[in-house]
Amino acid sequence: MALSNPKKEKFSFGSLTFTTAIFSTISVLFILPPLFHLNIAPNEFAPGFIPLRMINADLKYLIVLGCMSLVSGIVLVRSHLHGKIVPIPRPLLVCGCLFLLAVLISTAISHNPIRAWVSALQWHIVPLFFAWSLVQLKWSRVMVISFLSMLLIGGFLSSLVTLDQHYRWTDWSHQLVRNGYAGIIFNRNFAAEYHAPLIPLALGLAFYVKPWWGRVLCLVSILLIFLPAVSLSMARGAWVGHMGGVIGVSLGLLLFLRFHPVRSEAVKGVRGKSWLVPLSFTIIGLALPAFLYTSDFWKKDGKGWERLDFGEEETFQVLDPQTNLPQTNLTEKKPILTQTSESKELESIVNPGQSFSSMRRLVLWEDAIKECFSDDFLFGKGTDH
Repeated sequence: MALSNPKKEKFSFGSLTFTTAIFSTISVLFILPPLFHLNIAPNEFAPGFIPLRMINADLKYLIVLGCMSLVSGIVLVRSHLHGKIVPIPRPLLVCGCLFLLAVLISTAISHNPIRAWVSALQWHIVPLFFAWSLVQLKWSRVMVISFLSMLLIGGFLSSLVTLDQHYRWTDWSHQLVRNGYAGIIFNRNFAAEYHAPLIPLALGLAFYVKPWWGRVLCLVSILLIFLPAVSLSMARGAWVGHMGGVIGVSLGLLLFLRFHPVRSEAVKGVRGKSWLVPLSFTIIGLALPAFLYTSDFWKKDGKGWERLDFGEEETFQVLDPQTNLPQTNLTEKKPILTQTSESKELESIVNPGQSFSSMRRLVLWEDAIKECFSDDFLFGKGTDH
């Protein structure tokens, strides 16, 4: 989408009306769902009533679907009026067509085609068209920064609610129906899986923005907001996903740079600083276990240095060289740093025998692998796909 006025290119996708419509919809998409809460007061229902969380979760996703559909529709209409679209690379186009074909086949052979078609629209087709719509926009540095900033603002506010549930700055957040420290997402696992990817996004934005205060704001948000919120969640899946994804990709990039160093004649010193970005992401991946092992030092009512346990005194007998009689001595107390509940939860990932939930997950994975080789794997037995 070429712009008629080059001076406006970095501040818009095209016309003022089109840019306002797109960014207004995207701001609602990124900021409203994690903060949306419908306060339903069921008659004499116990706190934490499951349907209350289910209704709010469905309404949140309806907002997401509505915003994605609106952005896709606006971009489609504009592409039609302009008579051109941004071409998609052939490998990506082939993979996208294969994905849609698989969704259609799965819908056609499903047990309940009507529900399967609704599920396909919600989880496959609408998000795919939304991603295609974003490709059609002409991005500039300002627009990318604005896009990522709105995404981080939604997560920032959601993480503040999560921290409020722990530190008790206000009484409002304690009235929310929730499972653990989850903000207004109600489920700690879902909340952590939403907050954890924001950490590398914020770090990437810190490298992308030019003003020094923007970089400081991103780093402070990571250290004081996002990492504590993810640490409080006690969601091991999000922890492993963050550490494995960030550290794995960073080490892979460092290995690539080792054999294919970056050379640039336009920007001096790129080759010497090419290791800085993957090294920073590796450090931010290791920062999460550091937060988990030191959680009692920053948590509310944490033990802090009281975690130093000197243990019990032990006695042992030795022979007195002068009298040749046994003599009882005491061993010196040695300080032992006891583990936090977060560190024990993290270690249960590699030692599943100590955690009942870990063993249950392993059994579920074994059942899922066995089911993949069963006769009913292709056609399924469910109500949807």
